[in-house]
Amino acid sequence: MIDSMACSSLIIGKDEVGAFMASTLLTPVVVYAARYVDDLINCGAGKSDLVRLLAVMVLGKGTVYKNECVRFYNKQPMLCRLFTELTRIVIGREPKTTYLRARDCYVVQVYHKGLAESLLKLSPTYSTRLKTPPYPTLKFIEDLNGGDLKIFALRLLFSTNGTISPIIRRSGECWYLKPYLGLGYLSPKPLLIEGRDLLERTGMHFTLFEDRRFPDKGYLASYSWCTAEKFWELGGFLEGVLFLRGTFKGIEKNALLQRLISLRQTGRTKFSEEEADDMKRELVQKSLFDVIRKSLKV
Repeated sequence: MIDSMACSSLIIGKDEVGAFMASTLLTPVVVYAARYVDDLINCGAGKSDLVRLLAVMVLGKGTVYKNECVRFYNKQPMLCRLFTELTRIVIGREPKTTYLRARDCYVVQVYHKGLAESLLKLSPTYSTRLKTPPYPTLKFIEDLNGGDLKIFALRLLFSTNGTISPIIRRSGECWYLKPYLGLGYLSPKPLLIEGRDLLERTGMHFTLFEDRRFPDKGYLASYSWCTAEKFWELGGFLEGVLFLRGTFKGIEKNALLQRLISLRQTGRTKFSEEEADDMKRELVQKSLFDVIRKSLKV
């Protein structure tokens, strides 16, 4: 398992890291990450708040190894850059970014006992694979300094460990479009219950679904237009977070969310069988167009 590997044994691909660094400079990634950090500071975020946001990211896709090494695994350049920027402000130096062939993703890691200890004070563990207590917790989000930071933490949580997709289903003679919002796939139930309750307090309603293959694990999901609209109202996914595979590969998740909300607001959620395929193509084309148009403004 990756968690038990020493940092020195990570497989580092020099070419891959170079390509990653180049991509972060040639895309809006750096702009997005810097903008988010500036916004957080302007909202009154102190270092303790930034540590809590790092905890959200580590809980979504990371580990704290041997109480001294903090790692964040991800394929999203923007999230890797954001993790780097937050870490730099908290401890005064940048973590290292390497490519891990075994996982086909980047790992941002830093040896810093103080940061590791601070994270473990917020949650006793960051592993979502444990079958017995102690389980990871999200309760520290409630201690963030102000509502804006709490909302950002939820957006960050969805950006690191959530998804959005259109669901087109038949009912009678017609086809209907609904949104699917998912969060925390294969997470322990106590953590999911905490997340569900936290989201309820923001006006978003999710159902906990168990995974039959893995006892006591599951995910949160919503097919509600009201929940999707509320999530969009709060800001949705962070800008620069992309679909990495499937029909919407390369498209920002927020672009698809925005397109779905637009269809809902214009009453275009019911159509014939012939229109169903056209709707799928339109979702891809319009979402991609929105991304291109926005990138020209950055």
